[in-house]
Amino acid sequence: SDEELAFDFLYLLLSEKECLGIGNRLAIIKMLDQGVVQRVIAKELGVSLCKITRGSSELKRPNSAFKRGLAVLKEASFKS
Repeated sequence: SDEELAFDFLYLLLSEKECLGIGNRLAIIKMLDQGVVQRVIAKELGVSLCKITRGSSELKRPNSAFKRGLAVLKEASFKS
């Protein structure tokens, strides 16, 4: 499937550390979208407030790519 190909492609393209970083960033924006406080996110994920603030700022922008991406992910998870 296209999803498998995308996963395999990114996994081969990126280092393990980069893959984990992407996973953390996705978790950050999902938690922010759910209303979790930034300090709680930092503690739970072991990431800096700086990374969280970046995600928070982007989610507040009109027509945010993060918001659109989250909507696609939510739609895909409902179909599964």
